[in-house]
Formats: sequence, structure tokens, C-alpha cells
Amino acid sequence: MKKTVFIAGAITLLCALPLLASSPVNDIEVLRQEARAKFSTVPGTRWLEIDSNGDGKIDHRMLLNSSGEKIYEELDMNHDGIMDDLCYYSRGVLLRQEVDSNYDGKIDIWIFIKEGIYVERYMRDTNHDGVIDVIKEYGTGKK
Repeated sequence: MKKTVFIAGAITLLCALPLLASSPVNDIEVLRQEARAKFSTVPGTRWLEIDSNGDGKIDHRMLLNSSGEKIYEELDMNHDGIMDDLCYYSRGVLLRQEVDSNYDGKIDIWIFIKEGIYVERYMRDTNHDGVIDVIKEYGTGKK
């Protein structure tokens, strides 16, 4: 059992590494499809889909590993049918969140999380031109 859990955890981490190491990509649909393709190949995973406001459209989707821990999550915050908040996990711990804050189909905020709770760094495209123009790091003495 412990060997199986270790192997599943290792596979999850290996699947997540390319996404975590890659530079930000603005096109939210490319990110979603890339994440879904990589994470859906992990053995024993299952999707949980929720329609939180009862409008008939899925607005919260989670991919869980065989232990029930989140691997990937996407949310439709404005209920327009397009997921605009993407979350990446390892062993159920949040590592990174990507947000389309103006609902134009393009990621414009990247948040990197340490230990699942501390914002380590964020990047933002404040004028929505596809170029990151704000980078803030915490705990490094940089401002």
C-alpha cells in the first residue's frame, strides 16, 4: 500500500513538474487542455464536477488522485461557462494559481504558493497586453 501511494505521488509530481517549470502562457484554453492531458494520465484519478449555482453549467472541476487529494482544479468565477481560475496541486497542497481576472480568456495573474499557504511570488499583466509587468516576491527582501 505504501509503495502504491509513493508511486502515485511520484507520478503526480512528475506530471506537474513540466507545468510548474514552464514560463507563463496567456491562453487559458491551452493551459486547461495541457493540464487536463497531463493530469488525466495519472492512474487512479477521477474528476469531480460541480454546478454550484444550478444553472446547468459546470463551474467547478477538480481532478483527484486515488487518495482523494486534489491534483488540479478549475473554477468559473463569473459563471459564464469559461473556467478562469486554475489551481495546481502536489499531494493535495496548492502550488500555483493562475487567474483570468478580467474574464477575457487570458491568464493575467500567476500566484506561486509555498507550503500551500504562503504567497511566495506573484506576477501580473496589469494592462492585459500579454506581457507581465508586475513581479512581486515575498520573503526574499525584494520589493
